[in-house]
Amino acid sequence: MTLPVLLVRSFLAAQDDKFLALHKLLERHSQSVFYREGISYSLLKVAELGLLPAAAILLQCGADLNFEDPVTYYTALHIAVLRNQPGMVELLVQNGADINKRDRIHESSPLDLASEESERLPCLQRLLELGADVNAADKNGQ
Repeated sequence: MTLPVLLVRSFLAAQDDKFLALHKLLERHSQSVFYREGISYSLLKVAELGLLPAAAILLQCGADLNFEDPVTYYTALHIAVLRNQPGMVELLVQNGADINKRDRIHESSPLDLASEESERLPCLQRLLELGADVNAADKNGQ
């Protein structure tokens, strides 16, 4: 078991009552037509802030890992990389996020974004450890 997963589990155990209440509330409203979009948008925000326990709960309750920000078209994984949140990167990839997904505007993969700034080196290393394709083709096939 990896460190982010262990941290999330230990945090959830310590905060059991609060997160149990949150989980029950999310389950109660899961039939709402706005539910999935709402929790998926929330995943973008918790990815930005690096809130691993909140992300784990949102994922358990059906947040869509492929949901894109309506302005930037970034997924939670792109946002976690931009905010240098390597633990979040690992959690998202372990839960099925497409590690090589390119955004629709600039065609940037998470690996491309991580390599743009030296401060994102922890995310770059984590993406490589998790199997990001360094030879992935761009929109022009190069």
